[in-house]
Amino acid sequence: MGNDPQVVATDYRAGQALVADKDFAANASFFQAAFEIGRRHKVMNPEKMRSEYGKMIYLLQDSQTSDVQELLQFKLVKPMRTAHALLAEKGGLALLKDPLMHTATAEIMHEGKPRAVVQRDIKAKEKVAAVRHVGALRGGNPRRAVQRVG
Repeated sequence: MGNDPQVVATDYRAGQALVADKDFAANASFFQAAFEIGRRHKVMNPEKMRSEYGKMIYLLQDSQTSDVQELLQFKLVKPMRTAHALLAEKGGLALLKDPLMHTATAEIMHEGKPRAVVQRDIKAKEKVAAVRHVGALRGGNPRRAVQRVG
């Protein structure tokens, strides 16, 4: 079975197969990724998942007990992948202190602005994101890192 976190949503039978044999450890990466997606979604959209998120957190807390750990044979919770962790891994933490980071990650608000001003802001943002610290990340993509920060 693949590690696609959307498998249950797209194929119920395949989702059932993930838990049918009770070999949860074989599907550890799937379960960890699915819960990380839920946690990341809540961080990025605080107004959503109001009651569901609390239930998920209780489930994740309960999963840390020794009885559940013994059954699962893996930790259900893994650290959330953040832009900071990515930058630290790639040696690019200096990017966060860059004075132009705000420009590179700022949300461009179009309400009440002429189209030309919005286009200028977009071009400035893209230019900064594309050229800042091109060599800052060992084997990484600085543009993607900047987009993840924003």
